[in-house]
Amino acid sequence: MNPSKDESVLIQETAGSFKRKKGLFQKLDWVFLIRFTIGLPFLYMAYVFDDWLPAMFGAAIIATGIIAAFTKTGCGYAGGCASNPQVETND
Repeated sequence: MNPSKDESVLIQETAGSFKRKKGLFQKLDWVFLIRFTIGLPFLYMAYVFDDWLPAMFGAAIIATGIIAAFTKTGCGYAGGCASNPQVETND
């Protein structure tokens, strides 16, 4: 039982749509999203309680996330805080 031409076109379009969504899902910077969602409650607390300290802390977390996302350095990125470089000695 072979699919008709219309059915095969529909199958190809559906597969292409799924691949585009999968590509978008993989392109998300998850490290930045985690840092951003951690910083948002501090900004919300600062707004509710009219306090500058949580606002500065939340802004610092978000700013650190933005800088790390552009430079791709730090914890969460390749070669981040968990890397252990090997030091060569002349023994």
